Amino acid sequence: MTGTPPDHAIPTSLGTAGQRRRPEAHAVPLPPGMAAWFPLLPRTRPAAAPLDRRVAEIGHLAAAAPHEDDEHRQLVRAAETLNKAALIASDTGCADLAHQLCWRQLDLWLAAAPLDGKRAKLALEPLVNLGRLAIRAGDAERAHRLYEDAFHAVHAATTVEIDGRHLDFRHLISGTEERAEPVRFLWRILLADGTRALTRAGRWADALHHLQRYKGIGERLWDGRQVAVLAACATGNPDRSVTLLAESYTPGPWEQAIAACLRTLCLRAAQQPTGEATTAMAHTYLGLEPAVEHLLFRTRLGLVAGDLADDTRRPLILDRVICEAVSSSDAHSARDVLTQCRPHLKDTEQAALTATIEKSGLQRRMIPPELLDELMTAVSDAEEHMKQTLREARRSPR
Repeated sequence: MTGTPPDHAIPTSLGTAGQRRRPEAHAVPLPPGMAAWFPLLPRTRPAAAPLDRRVAEIGHLAAAAPHEDDEHRQLVRAAETLNKAALIASDTGCADLAHQLCWRQLDLWLAAAPLDGKRAKLALEPLVNLGRLAIRAGDAERAHRLYEDAFHAVHAATTVEIDGRHLDFRHLISGTEERAEPVRFLWRILLADGTRALTRAGRWADALHHLQRYKGIGERLWDGRQVAVLAACATGNPDRSVTLLAESYTPGPWEQAIAACLRTLCLRAAQQPTGEATTAMAHTYLGLEPAVEHLLFRTRLGLVAGDLADDTRRPLILDRVICEAVSSSDAHSARDVLTQCRPHLKDTEQAALTATIEKSGLQRRMIPPELLDELMTAVSDAEEHMKQTLREARRSPR
């Protein structure tokens, strides 16, 4: 779920990419989970399942790529293989390997330029992942600069330097009419991941300015409006936050749950009564559908809601969070619950969550040799199939 405004909202007149950091006076500290995880949306994210299962999936993806119905679907499957392999490397703490895999894939695409719009979008995915690696490493400035520079370079069909490498995007895309899709893709990334880079660094005022500059604030509680609410609260204007929430359009259950959580925070910061807001927060969170693909979203929202709740509602919320995390195989959720909820965990729950994390290899800083061999074989197969498919496409253009 990307939650993006319509096409006409993409800015066509862009100012200077670099912006001076704005002072954040009269800051109100945000709860740790909210500061780390918001803006928070139910985007589908691969679970950190047991490592052997994830590596086996990469092998299946690589093997399936040549058997897809058409050329584009084959490239999509091969790219998915390579992107997920890099994610496994990152999740296990092997950041250097993750970087190498991203650059290897990007080099394959650049060597095949010019590309049509759909393929150019695929080509930019490993570049986006390099920014995500920077965010994970705590280098928010580098991540934000990468997203801005990439967007401007593709938008203007020019050159750019990223991680010390010179990238030429002048001929990446086969024609002006093909440029819209990859530009729109990078604009979405700039609004979501570029904003997240700033908020992870606690730069809420800068994040708000960034969203205003790129026309990323709408009426619904997607990335932009959540940042506007939290920036007002974090910079000492909770009354403005309450007003923004009251004027927000929240048609879906997850948006209503986010709104109730934000409202509880803002009313507390404004020193207004929070009883009704806290009740609504617990009710909307507990009423969310338990979709597997949105487990991490519910985990983090529940942990923040539990932090904001009163003594009556906190156990109800945390019991749900803990139960879902224990019954799943996602180490990301397990880690967050183990970190945030340890005093509330039974010994059996703590043991189950610890086992989930250990099986996933999360931040182990190594991949067992036999699994690494299996992973890299799948990577090589996917790369070779991608090269072959792109070569054939160049010999017989449509």
